[in-house]
Amino acid sequence: MKKSIFMSDIARIFTVVIFMVQYAAGAEITSWMRDMLNSVNSERKAAKEELSPLCYNAKVIAAAVTHNDDMVREKFFSHTGSDNSQAWDRLTNEQYAWNSVAENIARGQNSVQNVMTNWMNSPGHKGNILSDSNVHFGAAWDVTTNTWTQVFARSKTSNEVCMIPELKEVGEGCEKKKECKSNKCKESVCKKKKTKKENGKGCNKNSKCISNKCYGNKCRPSTCLDKGDVCDENSACCGLKCSTKKKTPTCKK
Repeated sequence: MKKSIFMSDIARIFTVVIFMVQYAAGAEITSWMRDMLNSVNSERKAAKEELSPLCYNAKVIAAAVTHNDDMVREKFFSHTGSDNSQAWDRLTNEQYAWNSVAENIARGQNSVQNVMTNWMNSPGHKGNILSDSNVHFGAAWDVTTNTWTQVFARSKTSNEVCMIPELKEVGEGCEKKKECKSNKCKESVCKKKKTKKENGKGCNKNSKCISNKCYGNKCRPSTCLDKGDVCDENSACCGLKCSTKKKTPTCKK
């Protein structure tokens, strides 16, 4: 006999609806969630090139959050929920028609890196991360108790879609550069990344040239030689001449 559900059906449905509306409306996938997905997919790629990367799915995330919150609220640590539910039951409650399900839980690790290290050092948890049976992913983290849940799943139908984290525009808040379209995060804000200048364009010590060479206030070819460098008649001496007065020709004015 199953235990009575701690949260009423109405309250549970209301919570899930709010959660789903937030994600349907494009709610932000936080920085740690990006890091978690990247870490999982990096491990998969390192293990086997043919392993496909996983992607976030709103329903799978909801199942992970539900169980993680349950463990924190009811002060237990188990794959079995306070209502005797298992991972597949929680997916079913989210209207996810599952074909394959796996779940990892952890407690005590204070970062994505630490919890992933812990899981990858455990054969069972590692097996879930590297399984080719699943395509969708969900994760939850309670920062107060450092309680973690990962859920992996594959649907029976093709109706389930991936949530692709959107990159942020210039001016939006950020924590890491990979969150920004410009790939530049400075002072917690996405910044416009300077484009490198072509050869012949004006530059100074702070400029970035395609060739990474700024000489005489102009971007120069990377093959351009400095004063005193050994040269021959075909050398590009940065506006200097290739002097042949000595046995070893060098660039001079």
